Amino acid sequence: MASARAARWIRTNIPGIHIPDHIIHRLEKADEQEAEAVNICVELVQKFREIEGVSGIHFMARSRAHIIFSIIKRSEILHKRQINSFYK
Repeated sequence: MASARAARWIRTNIPGIHIPDHIIHRLEKADEQEAEAVNICVELVQKFREIEGVSGIHFMARSRAHIIFSIIKRSEILHKRQINSFYK
């Protein structure tokens, strides 16, 4: 989700997806909503890493694949792995 508007659309139109109000409000208050969305994702990745039994995360970014690399890099989930040069 790159904006509060996108987050609201996802929450309303995709069954099974829950995006809390506080996340949408955080995006609305941000000067750069896409950058704040990346911050939120990085924070969530860090939290997921602490959950025993979680061994992977599925990222989807329709028309924003460049954001995924930023999230992966900032969250350091591949810090010990060599990243394919395609993604650099």
